[in-house]
Amino acid sequence: MTPPSLSVATARQQPDPSSGGTGTSSSKQQLSCANCRHRKIKCDKLQPRCKQCERSDLDCVFPSRKRNRKPRQGRQSELLNRITRLESIVSKVDSGNFDGAGKTPSGAAAASTPLSGGPAASAAARWLR
Repeated sequence: MTPPSLSVATARQQPDPSSGGTGTSSSKQQLSCANCRHRKIKCDKLQPRCKQCERSDLDCVFPSRKRNRKPRQGRQSELLNRITRLESIVSKVDSGNFDGAGKTPSGAAAASTPLSGGPAASAAARWLR
């Protein structure tokens, strides 16, 4: 017959070292048990009971998963307002650039204006904010 300590140790499930190395994804992240988190001590994450809880004779409870956070409404509405404002500016610029015959505006300033990059584009981006 095996000693009781061996049967308890073999009944535990240890973290699988081949399941992903040091980088953990949010869906597979193993969190410390509630007692170790509350006491701010290192948890070995052994289940059904970690060593710290076993020593203290406490119930060892692991969180089921992280809760999903709701998106911040303020930031979403701010971005939607900004997109709407930029779309209206673009439509005004488009309607001002073309006359009824479909010609582009004449002049050196219109021809030399870069479409992306450069100091003029970054100045325009700052102006739009």
